[in-house]
Amino acid sequence: PQVIQTIQGVAFKNFGQAGILGRYPIHFHMSNDCPHSLVSKNVIQESNQRCIIIHKSNDITIDDNVAFYTRGHCFVTETGAERRNTFSNNLGAKTVELGVTLGQSDSTFDVNDPRQNLASTFWVRSAENYWIGNVAAGAQKVGWWFEMVDSSSPQLPGGFVNNSVHSSAQGFITYPKKG
Repeated sequence: PQVIQTIQGVAFKNFGQAGILGRYPIHFHMSNDCPHSLVSKNVIQESNQRCIIIHKSNDITIDDNVAFYTRGHCFVTETGAERRNTFSNNLGAKTVELGVTLGQSDSTFDVNDPRQNLASTFWVRSAENYWIGNVAAGAQKVGWWFEMVDSSSPQLPGGFVNNSVHSSAQGFITYPKKG
């Protein structure tokens, strides 16, 4: 919390505990402002639950990471309270369903709710971040999902430049309607 953290050049394979909140390969959890913190040049492969999660943490750079064949949301701003983080030049490929009940949108807990079980390569809950040159490829469900319905404060746009998605069931979604 509020210290410079660097995670660089690490290979994560078979990390994450499916169905347990907070058990992800890389998770900044309520770290507040973390200027100069860096998550870069890492590989996350065969994650059992999600990839790089930013939860109520700010000013982190997530750059040049690769995630392949991962379960659940992959690159995430979790609650909508995340600000000024930069996600740049990241590749997420073959994001698949979580496969367990977690009580969140990347798992099934209400089969009648179309917002459930939509694992996304990029799950964006806060617009006050920067998304530059990222690629979502081969997502089983969704490449990019902007789901900001639960945000408690007004959001100012960060940036969304030169991002792409291909070979996914759905490329880009916002607020799927219930029912």
